[in-house]
Amino acid sequence: DPVATLAILREVKAPPLLNNLIFGESALNDAVSIVAFNVFRDAALRHAADPFRGLSPRALCLGFTRTLFLS
Repeated sequence: DPVATLAILREVKAPPLLNNLIFGESALNDAVSIVAFNVFRDAALRHAADPFRGLSPRALCLGFTRTLFLS
């Protein structure tokens, strides 16, 4: 749990760089999870509307790139 880790680091007066690295890694993990969820949700919705479209590797890669850079 990054919140508990950051609280402990603050309590023991750890260097700010360590605090920033842990916070940044946690934020990046959350962002990647959100992007992956949105890509697969959109692919599943496209597949439900048209079973021959939406779950191809090309569609997943395009969805990932679009969500990552345009969100």
